[in-house]
Amino acid sequence: MRLTAIRASGLKGQDFAVSLHGADLFVGPNGSGKSSRLLAVLAGLRGLATVPTDPAREYIGTPAGNVELDFGDDDGLVRDLSLTKGKAVAAADALAEALAGPHIVRWDLQDFATATDSARAKLLERVCSVSGSAGAWTATRIEEWLAGAGVWSDVEADAEDPPQLPADKMLVAYPLGENTDAGRWVTAAIEWTAKAFTDANAAAKQAAQTAAGMAEERAAAPRIAGSLDEARSAIARHEADASSARSALAAASAGGTARADHEREGQRLAQDVADHEADQEAQRRERADAEQALAVAVQAETAATERHKAAEAHHAACLETLARAESEEGHAESAYAEALRCVRATRAALETVQRLMEHGGACRNCGHDDPLLLTDRARVLLEAAEDAEVDEQLARAPASLASAGVATTRRTLVEASAAVSEARHAQHRAVEQVSTARARLTRAEDDVIQVGAAVLRATEALTAWSERPAPAAHTTDASLAPLVEAQLAAAEEALVAAKAHHEALVRQQEREAAMQRAIALREETAERLAAVRALGAALKRLQAEIAADAYGPITTEANTLLSEAGSDLRVELHDEADWGARKGRGDDDRLSSDIYVHFAALSDAERATVGVALCYAFARLTKAPWRALILDRMEAIDDNHLPGLLAALVAAVVEERIDNFLGAFAAVEDSGLKELAAETGVSLHWLGRAKPLALVSP
Repeated sequence: MRLTAIRASGLKGQDFAVSLHGADLFVGPNGSGKSSRLLAVLAGLRGLATVPTDPAREYIGTPAGNVELDFGDDDGLVRDLSLTKGKAVAAADALAEALAGPHIVRWDLQDFATATDSARAKLLERVCSVSGSAGAWTATRIEEWLAGAGVWSDVEADAEDPPQLPADKMLVAYPLGENTDAGRWVTAAIEWTAKAFTDANAAAKQAAQTAAGMAEERAAAPRIAGSLDEARSAIARHEADASSARSALAAASAGGTARADHEREGQRLAQDVADHEADQEAQRRERADAEQALAVAVQAETAATERHKAAEAHHAACLETLARAESEEGHAESAYAEALRCVRATRAALETVQRLMEHGGACRNCGHDDPLLLTDRARVLLEAAEDAEVDEQLARAPASLASAGVATTRRTLVEASAAVSEARHAQHRAVEQVSTARARLTRAEDDVIQVGAAVLRATEALTAWSERPAPAAHTTDASLAPLVEAQLAAAEEALVAAKAHHEALVRQQEREAAMQRAIALREETAERLAAVRALGAALKRLQAEIAADAYGPITTEANTLLSEAGSDLRVELHDEADWGARKGRGDDDRLSSDIYVHFAALSDAERATVGVALCYAFARLTKAPWRALILDRMEAIDDNHLPGLLAALVAAVVEERIDNFLGAFAAVEDSGLKELAAETGVSLHWLGRAKPLALVSP
């Protein structure tokens, strides 16, 4: 389908008729009517706006005139621009919708090159609306993608066991629903993952530093050989040696009788038994204290675990409350919007009735001053407007309260998250305390066993002494005393060394246990960090796939035109705020040494060139019988890109990839465009200053 002619009467005070050939360029100085001919196409399809704020139609003041669009053998489209409603307008709108669809638009390349980012983002959003496949990314598809990427499992966790994988926690914070916007969800999920990565990285660094410090401490400390059992046996052996030496010294003491020595030995053995029994009682009290400390630590660990579970439950409840609050906020805002719409509609109806009353008069047939009962209608509409305004005021308060409730719930959610973190740390501290208490209890039990063995040996020695007959009274050889004293000193020194060795082994064992816990925590935090990093990378890949679905058809069509035009630019779309072009040149449409340049950093001429490519993609992707490319102020394109773009657009029309290309170019007749037209095949329409009636032919 091709537009072959445009006829307009009274459009912006001009009358003109134009025959078209498919690729047509209107050329002339400012004020010659170039844009008016492009406007005629849009006015014929959509009509003209009656107010400047109309988003779908162009506003040029009070609508007036007629436009006729001829589509060759097909029926033409005729529109009276002074009419804004009625059967004729409805019929013209229906035919225009069937021909061109809802997306036809006239692009002003100069405005597109110099407009604000938000204005260009709206145009880009319109382009995406005709091609986007992002809607295919449902919640189920996103979950399947995450599972396929290996960062999430769809197996439901135990209700008493909080989620462990980062993706599970992310889906709790940002749940997927039937109406989830995939692009916005993945952006929010990436932001959550970035914060989670910061937390996990800090925890991993802390755990690694702790483990490294303990490793340095272990490396600096001397390695103690042997086991605790061997150390205890050595202590017992040296105690026995010391006891024998004391007995020998007592026997060899000068000036005493054997009977006196025997009695003194009995007293010493009895004192040893008493001392060991006292030590045994002290060690039993230490064991009891250690058992009590362990019980307290276990109770504290249980309490900390319960608090952690309660904090997790409160956090989950806060998430549910936030969802309900956001739902209530949506309902309240919908109610307020509906009330506001009713106010505006009623006011508009009232203004219409009032205008009719101002232009009305007495009936020529019956003489009645108000044959249409406009006064009564105005009164009814005024009452309805007042009621609607009351409803609007009543709806505003719930909307405000709902918004405040959402804000309060979000603050509560932040506090709940902090409480969960604090409870988790308290639980870790309680586990450390339980481990310390168990180690203390183990040492106390070992000491009880060791002292018990010493009591048994001392008792056996006292029993053996009591069973020996007392010797007769005589003096002993005092010459042996110095030798026995040396043996006793050596035995006591060896006993002190054995006890010191035992204590060193105990400290080494405790240090090794702490080191193993630190290593386990380091590995756990490293695994969590790796999982968060993998999740972040997967989400960025997912974002790229969603963007490829949404923007892929656009960039393909746009870059096809740029490639055919011989341009070194290639359009690249990431999202509504990050888009631009790559600059460079290569063979087979593969750019070498290319550099991505954000749209804001391109020159005005390069922006205009990108605008032509996007408009071409817009025309190619629109699902309508008539696909047209309408470009105004094409002089914004520089001389390097203009010939190639015109040739590529003419080829697109000839190959029926698009039906019409209509452009406007501000220039004088001797500007060299005739040679360009001969080179590219575009049809030039030279225009002079606008006249009341002009029949323009190529």
